[in-house]
Amino acid sequence: LSGRIRDLINKINVSRSTKAMFKMLQLIFFLVLFIHIQGCLFFFIAKGESPHSWIPARDFLYGGTEIFEGSDILKYLTSVYYSAMLFALSDIFASSTAELIYSSFMGLLCAMITANIFGMIAVLAAEMSDKQVKFQEQLDNSNNTVKDLKLS
Repeated sequence: LSGRIRDLINKINVSRSTKAMFKMLQLIFFLVLFIHIQGCLFFFIAKGESPHSWIPARDFLYGGTEIFEGSDILKYLTSVYYSAMLFALSDIFASSTAELIYSSFMGLLCAMITANIFGMIAVLAAEMSDKQVKFQEQLDNSNNTVKDLKLS
């Protein structure tokens, strides 16, 4: 899917900066999709354990949680929040062996994805910088030509 989207972006007839923007939007889309799937998996693992051992940090002071009895939107938002925190490799509270294994594996995967995203951003920035350098060279050449011909 990512390859097809990349091919589509490369084939459209727009400027390089617009293509770079589309590529950045593609990165953001896949990042949001990954965090969504990761959050759903985390909640599935936490819900499957009995008794429910996962206590979100906001409920940690109370020694218990009502997240599993709350509304679906609360469950989803809390899980996605912890997924984003796991992606950033912070605020990870695993309270069971399954959660610890999942968090460890996902922490490593998230570190690799983060490195990949920063690499892609660096490539996009280099592409934009390369275009700016070429433009500046053309502008300098034009100025030198005008100066040599004494047109100014």
